[in-house]
Amino acid sequence: MKLDYFFDPFCGWCYASAPALDAIAEAYPHALTMQPSGLFANTGGRPVSSMADHAWRNDQRIAELTGQKVTTEYRDLVLHDPDGVFDSIYATRAIVALGEIDPSLEPKVLHELQTARYVNANDTANPAVVAAVAAKVSGKHGHSVDKDAFAHILANDVFGLSA
Repeated sequence: MKLDYFFDPFCGWCYASAPALDAIAEAYPHALTMQPSGLFANTGGRPVSSMADHAWRNDQRIAELTGQKVTTEYRDLVLHDPDGVFDSIYATRAIVALGEIDPSLEPKVLHELQTARYVNANDTANPAVVAAVAAKVSGKHGHSVDKDAFAHILANDVFGLSA
């Protein structure tokens, strides 16, 4: 059996499915292949504020239907950040890079990036934020990733990470 999961780290509906993905990743770790689509990657610095109200309405609907937590801090600090951008490229790169180290890290870092964004109101369009989350996840699972070096790798699309 092979399970391909196509997603974008900034997709609210993908966040909605996080509990199911966690269960699949645990039950079928060798069958699951993560396929980040890049749907919201390389958007050219599209301001998140340009779609904040639309995103918040969708996120509220997702929370209502699924019980996934979405905080007002996320709305206020991420969606309404006047300098914020809506671009999932760094999160996408991090998932792919950690998958090169250990494929089982991919669903774990996705979930932590989603929690960092929707619950903890961290700007996961920022490579330093993404790198800190990735370093934390990899460290929990026996892999050492230097967050500063990883942030550089993410920001500059330099792959060659060794762990």
